[in-house]
Amino acid sequence: MISLSDQPISHENSQVLTHPLQKDHIVKFYEDEKTLTDAVTAYVGSGLTEGDGIILITTPKHREALEKSLALKGFNVHEASIKKQLIFKDAAHTLSQFMENQVPNEEKFRALIGAMIEEFKPKYSKIRAYGEMVNLLLVDGNLTETIGLEELWNSLSLTYSFSLLCSYLISDFNEKLPEQAYQKVCQTHSHSLPVDEPSPQILSQLQKRIIELEREVTGRKKIELVLQEAIRCRDEAFPVASHELKTPLTCLKLQIQLLQRLISKETESKNSQKVRKTIDGCEYQIDRMTKLTDQILDLSQIRLGRFKLCPEPFDLIPFVQKMVDQFAELMSLSGQPQFKNLITLSSEVSTPGMWDQSRFGQIITNLLSNAVKYGNGKPVEICVFRTLDKNRVRLTVRDFGIGIAAENQAKIFNRFEQIGSGSHTPGLGLGLYIVQQIVSDSGGTIEVQSEINRGSIFKIELPLILSKIRDAQTRVEH
Repeated sequence: MISLSDQPISHENSQVLTHPLQKDHIVKFYEDEKTLTDAVTAYVGSGLTEGDGIILITTPKHREALEKSLALKGFNVHEASIKKQLIFKDAAHTLSQFMENQVPNEEKFRALIGAMIEEFKPKYSKIRAYGEMVNLLLVDGNLTETIGLEELWNSLSLTYSFSLLCSYLISDFNEKLPEQAYQKVCQTHSHSLPVDEPSPQILSQLQKRIIELEREVTGRKKIELVLQEAIRCRDEAFPVASHELKTPLTCLKLQIQLLQRLISKETESKNSQKVRKTIDGCEYQIDRMTKLTDQILDLSQIRLGRFKLCPEPFDLIPFVQKMVDQFAELMSLSGQPQFKNLITLSSEVSTPGMWDQSRFGQIITNLLSNAVKYGNGKPVEICVFRTLDKNRVRLTVRDFGIGIAAENQAKIFNRFEQIGSGSHTPGLGLGLYIVQQIVSDSGGTIEVQSEINRGSIFKIELPLILSKIRDAQTRVEH
């Protein structure tokens, strides 16, 4: 058994706990409950002060102790919970939601914890998490599953930015566990905070680990530099490639339009009908290729920080109606004329405001495309109304199709993400990612409500006033 004398948190340890970096994965070893409570209080309290979002996955006993400790430090835990700056989750219950045959299931883990983080992202730029689920696994002697769960946290940090604090009771590293258990746990973390006066055995292990980490960090930094340069070259190449693709597509579009004018002058015959249908099909495919090229260009602009909005005054209602009509016409060209009668628009008479007209068109087109693609040929409803305070406009697009499972709803706004019904779905999976970027840069919000086999509702709110859009752009650029 490892036995260490515990002292108050050192200055160095305190800095790691109170000012963690996003992506930091910290482990605190402790011998008594007060040491743990003090460490977690320092971590959470500084996060509350700095305005970070806090996720706490604890045992009921430790939650009670932590609430009392934070209250003594002057923090109003109840108010922070109501404001949803801080949430508590029961460690045992949360663990049970993604364990499968006594092994952590990666897909369920990412869906569950990812949803918690997604809930904080719109409001908090920094997120701190604290979890005791790994210690629950270790107490039961499940070292392999413990290490597996730590690695799932590390994998999740590649998708989301957050700092994480874990804790282990040092007496749990006893003769029932393999000799290298302590070292294996340390290896899954970026910072290991032992009790302040470690034994010579643990000190030797930590010193060896420091040397190993220094070598590992040096190697990783070299790899990161190579990868960053490769990504930069790729992102710089995308706009050039997109431009080179759009030039011949534009020429083809002009030639198709010329053919359409020529065929319209011909007398009606079976051959002319076939030619016209073929030309219309070609035009549809060119428009589809142009859309894919535009999405690749938008992705590169987002990656390079060059994604800009150009707001101008216009009335949203006739604009949306025009976009609906153009979309219906596009569907007719693709051989689906029935959609012209399936899309309905409900709105106010007039909703003037300032938005980027081109980007707003992308929002409408992408949401309609999704509604048609997953709507099973059922009606699509669009509603456009101002909010009660008259300062924002609310746009909803509703379909009655296959719906989206709850565990997939947070994923659909990711790059290259497509949640289909099993068969290949055409497209790059960038549409909703770009829509979210446009909405976010416009100072707005987007959310989805959906049930399997009952359809989906996408809700967007955007400010009407230009200054709010400019403020949002300033936040993104800086």
